Amino acid sequence: MSIRPLDLGDTAGTPLARGPAITYLLSSLASSFGERPNRCSMTNRTSLLPLLGALCAAPIAVARAEAPASYSCTYKAFSRCENGTATVKLLEGKVQELTFENTVCGVKGKPERRCIMTTTRSGVDAWRDDGQAVRIVFSKASKKRHLELDDEMLVSVENDRVVLDFTDTQTLTRCDDGAEMPEKVTILREVAQCKTEF
Repeated sequence: MSIRPLDLGDTAGTPLARGPAITYLLSSLASSFGERPNRCSMTNRTSLLPLLGALCAAPIAVARAEAPASYSCTYKAFSRCENGTATVKLLEGKVQELTFENTVCGVKGKPERRCIMTTTRSGVDAWRDDGQAVRIVFSKASKKRHLELDDEMLVSVENDRVVLDFTDTQTLTRCDDGAEMPEKVTILREVAQCKTEF
């Protein structure tokens, strides 16, 4: 029985490479044990066993899918008499849904004024992934008024935070008169507090 040399090289620790290697070794062992014992087959069997043991003992990396996650935060801007909330839902590290609401205090008999935003990956808006970020281009169907205005935002997922960038987001399309969107809201994953920039 002749055994083709198996060069494991740097791929021995790689799950994709280790699978075919183990299959090859097992088939070789099965073939050798099925043959009539002789010095050659016994030698080949013995030389294969350490390789098989080393492959089986090596740690196997198992890919784990990230569970769905939801992160929320609140903020208060006392100098502007505003408060707001933001929530994002992630699946395998990518944003799937976003809700945001900003409320401005009522003054001198005027009621509270709000900015409200809700968008989902499967909804009417266009979601364009760019690495760990997604640019959301809002459709006319998701606007309250001024449908002709270009309206979009950028959401970036980082190790410990999710950043909502409203730089290119229109206030007029979703806010009551006198209310406006912040420039940026950062959701820190470990705390329920937003960092805001106006």
